[in-house]
Amino acid sequence: MDYALSHALSYNMTRVHQVLSFYDINCQYMKNLRKQLTGNAFINIPAELPIVPSIRIWHVHSHQTECHARYAPSFIPGAGHVDGEIIETLWSILNIISPSARGMSFPHRQELLDYQMNNSNFQKMIRMASSLKRKLRVAMVGAEDSLAAFQALDDGIPDDQRNGWLKQEMAAMRDCSVDPKAMDVFGVCMAKAPSVKTIEISLLAREPAAKGCRGSVTWIARGLLLEQTQIMLQMDLKEAGPRCTERQLLLFARRRDRLSGEIASFLADAPSYLGPGYNTDSDEGNSGPLDEDGWDSRLDDEPPVGPLDGCTTKSIHLPLPLALGVQRCQHDSLEWLAEQEMQLRTGQANDTLHKLRLALADEAVLFHTDVRYSSSQAMSSRAWGRMMAINVTVNEFTKIYRASR
Repeated sequence: MDYALSHALSYNMTRVHQVLSFYDINCQYMKNLRKQLTGNAFINIPAELPIVPSIRIWHVHSHQTECHARYAPSFIPGAGHVDGEIIETLWSILNIISPSARGMSFPHRQELLDYQMNNSNFQKMIRMASSLKRKLRVAMVGAEDSLAAFQALDDGIPDDQRNGWLKQEMAAMRDCSVDPKAMDVFGVCMAKAPSVKTIEISLLAREPAAKGCRGSVTWIARGLLLEQTQIMLQMDLKEAGPRCTERQLLLFARRRDRLSGEIASFLADAPSYLGPGYNTDSDEGNSGPLDEDGWDSRLDDEPPVGPLDGCTTKSIHLPLPLALGVQRCQHDSLEWLAEQEMQLRTGQANDTLHKLRLALADEAVLFHTDVRYSSSQAMSSRAWGRMMAINVTVNEFTKIYRASR
């Protein structure tokens, strides 16, 4: 690559004052290129010739997020609206002769490929003028439409904000040749929603100064995790159905037994935070749905259908502040505890939505890559089995999200 670039930059470059280089890994390749070629007796690059590194548009999206604003040709003045691809655009032309080339010998195949590529280059040369004219007409029409849309968007921006953006753009264009990080101002700055761990850390940092006893944040976080574990156990039992092996039955029984022990420990700690008047046997939260002001319309428990129907598989309503209702929290002065639970549930909802997006993305990719082009429409194939497994995960996350709202 160094040899090819060096000789390309030394051929007929008398009137060239700037070079735009496209390479799939330019974000790493151009960092130490000049340093590596310094003092080389065989290849060199003119020090006075500026090289603008860029990554082709088909490849830049597979890089890190910051590489798009730093190296995509869309952000380089003078690059135009191009993809930067060369070899990849010729694959469709080579696909025409691929069936014929499969049965050929190596010399015959090489001659066929050479003939095809020479013909492609010849067609490009004789059709270049008409192609450029057509692209120019399309670009002129597109420029008018883009200008009208841009003007409508620009009219709604305050002058001070527009001037600030112009200064940032000028500074980025001036400094990008020295530091590509200057182009990060063109990236999408979207703050990630706080996770339940982030919110828990924040609440724990403020807990000593907060009202109430220590450990309330951890206790509520335990309750949310137990509630989520109950939902997942119910969904797994429902998915297993009545026909499952003894090994699966044993695993479900162990999970249920471990969950029961953790719930018992959680209920034993409840009086420390809900007050000494709390009764574990009678105050395990309201089992029936309350109205909108009662806070407890979160869990829509379905009758469990599975191999452990005869055992206790129904979800236990944990005595969390929001499940006790508004009147109970106001009567016992537990509003501060309900506020902590509300913040933690917000983080739980954010985490669940993120996992739900990832699961839906996996399902979409699997459908377009394996299921859509499958030669069989049978639902018992491996591809459909993976789709159904992802659907189970989506249903679990959906129910957890509904419980966290």
